Amino acid sequence: MSGAAAQGLRADNSGRHHVVLFSDATQRCHVLLELLSIATGLPGALFPERTIRTGARLLLGPVYENADELTPRDWYVRAVRLQSVGMVVAGVFGLAQARRGEDADDENGEQND
Repeated sequence: MSGAAAQGLRADNSGRHHVVLFSDATQRCHVLLELLSIATGLPGALFPERTIRTGARLLLGPVYENADELTPRDWYVRAVRLQSVGMVVAGVFGLAQARRGEDADDENGEQND
C-alpha cells in the first residue's frame, strides 16, 4: 500500500487529495463478505428445516448414530429463519452502502473536474 493510501489520502486526476476510509482491496473484501453473507443466509431463510438437517448431519453425524432422526423444535426453526433473513438483509444493506459510496466517489470526481 502506498504512503498516501496508508495515511487515508488519495489524489484524484486533478491532483487534489480527499480522505479515503478504506483501500480498494478492503472494499473488495467487504463486498466479498457481503455476498458470502447473502449466499449463506438464503438457504436458511428459504429452507430452514433442510438447513438444520444438513448442519446436524455434518456436525453431529460423526458423533451420533441417529443424527438424521433428530427433529428441531418449532422455535429453533423460526430462529434459524430469522437469523438467516438477518444475514441476507445485512448483506444487501452492505452492498447498497458500498454502491452508494462508489456513486458518491464518482460524483466527487465529476465535480472536481
